[in-house]
Amino acid sequence: MDEKLFINRLKEIINIFSTENFYLAIDKAKELKKELNDDEEKLFVENIIKIIQATLLLNQQNIDESLELLESAYFQLKNFRPNYKGLKVENLLNNINQSISEIKKISKK
Repeated sequence: MDEKLFINRLKEIINIFSTENFYLAIDKAKELKKELNDDEEKLFVENIIKIIQATLLLNQQNIDESLELLESAYFQLKNFRPNYKGLKVENLLNNINQSISEIKKISKK
C-alpha cells in the first residue's frame, strides 16, 4: 500500500480509537489489514489491533488479558523502532510500557 495512504488510514483508526469507539476502531484496523499485501505492514497493523483490544478489555476490567495483549504488542513493535513509515514507534512503545507498568500496579492491589 502507498505509504501516505497507509499512514492516513492508521490516523483514521487512531482518531476513532481516541473517541473510545473501540469496536469500530478494531473493525477499521481489520479492514486495513485485509487490504495489505506487505507482511511487515500486516504485522504492524495486527499489533495496533492488539493495543485497541487491550484497551477495550481493560475498560471491561479484564486486566490479565489486557496486559497479555499489551505485552505482546510491545515486544512485536520493538522491531519497528524508532520510526516506521514516518510514525514515531518509540513514542508508542514508551506509552505502552507506561500502561503496562500502571496495569501491573493495579493488578497487584
